Amino acid sequence: MMEPASVAFDNYCAYLSPTIEHWGIVFDGGFHQAIVRGLLARIEHATLLDLRDGPQPVIDFARAHIHDDRVGALEFLLNQPTFDLGYPPALNAAIGEFDNWTTRKLKLAFEVWDGNFEALFSEPSHDLRARCLEMHARISAQHQFSYSAAAGHPGRLDIRCDDVVWITQTGFEPHDYILPTGEVATCPNSLEGTVSLGGWLIGTIPFGAKYGFIAPGGLALRFARGQIAEVTGTHHKLCADFDAALAKFPTLRHVSEVGVGMSHAVASTARAHAAGHFWHERHLGFHIGLGACLPQTPHPDLLPTGPHLDLVFEHGALQAADGSEIHAW
Repeated sequence: MMEPASVAFDNYCAYLSPTIEHWGIVFDGGFHQAIVRGLLARIEHATLLDLRDGPQPVIDFARAHIHDDRVGALEFLLNQPTFDLGYPPALNAAIGEFDNWTTRKLKLAFEVWDGNFEALFSEPSHDLRARCLEMHARISAQHQFSYSAAAGHPGRLDIRCDDVVWITQTGFEPHDYILPTGEVATCPNSLEGTVSLGGWLIGTIPFGAKYGFIAPGGLALRFARGQIAEVTGTHHKLCADFDAALAKFPTLRHVSEVGVGMSHAVASTARAHAAGHFWHERHLGFHIGLGACLPQTPHPDLLPTGPHLDLVFEHGALQAADGSEIHAW
């Protein structure tokens, strides 16, 4: 049982804006009782909004405080097939009221519950931030770099990033309100090569919930001019499902993001979960985003809405054009 004295609560609360005097805590009492107890030991003024009480308290709070800069909201949501939840439309609409709030007033944790909170927030927040900033300085200096698969597995991708904007997400930026955090990302000019995914396929289509960890060889992708040109692999059901998603949502063929996850906590927790979750994107190492783009890095052919999938690689290495190592994990 997680104790309120756990250092994980201190690491989580380090992300909270000191200008917020009152927090609304949106949670599901069946999954977040220990989290709520730990937060209440550190937050002086809070309103508890248990989703089991229905949509109206959430709606009332969100509408009453939308323009109050002293009031924020901490959301813990488990609206994923993994949990057989699927909030009813009225409750989804109530939660959506916070979409109208400025991100500075929000912290949102998807697929975080009492059983994994302590592990996912085991890392000192400022240590993670320092590592992200160091990686930002290193990778933003590259006009071109490559990803190589882990030893024993074929695969290489060449990524060109001329005059792009790299976005750092450490949880302390006003725009970064989704926790756990920790990545550096951009929309590349191009991505070429063939690679076999050894890791997770996650996003707004629930591949992560259905397939969990994907062993190397199960899904192999060939990229040309920043788009998926071919899908192969030994996991025929997964490949068929992925092909179907590409046919239904053609923008998923486009590479809209490459990112370097920097969270040791996520990396050490990832394999303990049968499913792939949204926070797997922050896994230490490399990931590729498909479909909807980062709002901060506009892509001429993509919108910041619509389906988005991430290919998260458990192991590998990034190398600069001169062959020097940028990152290995």
